[in-house]
Amino acid sequence: MTDAAPSPDPTGSPGTEPRGPGPAVSNGVDPRPSPYDALRPAGRGPDAAGERVLAKRSLVARLTSDAPLKLLAVVVAILLWNAVRDRIVVEDRVSVAVRLVPPDASIRVERGNDRGTVKVVVKGSRGEVERFKGELTQSTEPARYLFSVPAGVNSGRVGPISRGDQLQFPVEGAANLVEEVLPEIEATWHRIVEVKLKIASPSIQKAGKYANIESELPQFADPEVTLTGPANLFATALPSEITPDAVDLTAWLDTDPDIFTPFQFDARFDEWRRSGPLRGTDLVEIRPERVKGTVMLKSRKSEKLAGRVRELWENPDLAREWELTIRASTTFDPATRLLSADLRGDPRALEWMKKSPAEWAYAIAVPPPPKPGEPPAENEVAEVFLWFKTPPPQPVRLASKTTVFCMLKKRGG
Repeated sequence: MTDAAPSPDPTGSPGTEPRGPGPAVSNGVDPRPSPYDALRPAGRGPDAAGERVLAKRSLVARLTSDAPLKLLAVVVAILLWNAVRDRIVVEDRVSVAVRLVPPDASIRVERGNDRGTVKVVVKGSRGEVERFKGELTQSTEPARYLFSVPAGVNSGRVGPISRGDQLQFPVEGAANLVEEVLPEIEATWHRIVEVKLKIASPSIQKAGKYANIESELPQFADPEVTLTGPANLFATALPSEITPDAVDLTAWLDTDPDIFTPFQFDARFDEWRRSGPLRGTDLVEIRPERVKGTVMLKSRKSEKLAGRVRELWENPDLAREWELTIRASTTFDPATRLLSADLRGDPRALEWMKKSPAEWAYAIAVPPPPKPGEPPAENEVAEVFLWFKTPPPQPVRLASKTTVFCMLKKRGG
């Protein structure tokens, strides 16, 4: 009986070493090393249950890991932002000074050519808007609006100016950026003419205490001024003269000057400018703006005027107890109860006093009555003053100190 031939190794090929039995499998997990373990970073591996876990690292380690790649990403982001930021469309509001430019010097604008500062709405790429703002800040020139006027017309309107393309900016390319002007700009223009006017006599003012001083008409070094203003100012009739501001002599007279020395003054035309429209400095030019002149003074002649008497008691109750008797004199007439005194003042004021005797009187300051045991008051001196129910239209005063002699007698005594 012969032996049977050995069967070939089912697990290998002829000439190979036979493999031992494989390791036992527990819970379905192959404990043998994985061929991918060599590719894992240090610290990674399976846990007891066979799951892959990540080893815990500090915050610093996380931040510094792959530092070159992170730095490169930041640089790329910055480069991309710089490449696109100037192309982002933005809208902003910018302050701009505006000046209206007339076609020639014969046209003037109410409130002046410079219209102050307005806001303009600027829209465009960020780079263009920032360039516009930067160049506008460096420039000292305003935005300009050039307007035209029709021939044969004396006045008209300017504007409204509401769009950026209506203005000429001192910055290149501004017309493509500025979209709107806030608020809209409007104005009125006038055609200007030049005339020569005589200087009228201004009013002369002085305090009432100087009513005895009379002034002559002012004399001017140059009797004419040149006025340049709107043609509409003379639409009805061309005036022949212009009146300067009033001349006040009070401060000068307070210094007790030599009355024969002429008073020198210079006057403007502010009151004339305020007295009507189209007379402001934006439209009207007066050459010269201040005029020089002199005023001669002289003492006014006095005039005797008779008037009723008004008693001024220290206490009104005394008038019921005492009786005032004014002694006859060249000043006082007991029969008519009228007192006469010399007055100096404006002739118009004296004429008003003559026509309105009930509006004024000579007031007498009644002296105090004698006290018990004192002798009776028989020759008391009382000073006379002017008393007005309503102020006179012009100043007037007593030419000199005026007094009367009076006597106080107790009623029923």
